[in-house]
Amino acid sequence: MNGLEMTESLLHYCSRQRCTEENCECYPMCDLTQKPFKEMTDKELEQCYNLAFKTTLTDQMTGVIKDKNKCTIS
Repeated sequence: MNGLEMTESLLHYCSRQRCTEENCECYPMCDLTQKPFKEMTDKELEQCYNLAFKTTLTDQMTGVIKDKNKCTIS
């Protein structure tokens, strides 16, 4: 996931939340950086993404094979 995709996901997430420390896991990070998502570095975006979605990008990349019949071993 690139920076633009993370930004879009976070903006969508934030549009459904109230921006307070009690309601948003990402609030402390946003409050600390004092920047809009579009101005954050990839590292800052990734930290916010991990807080908001309680996952890491690596977790999304390593998943369960859904159709083991399509799996071939060379």
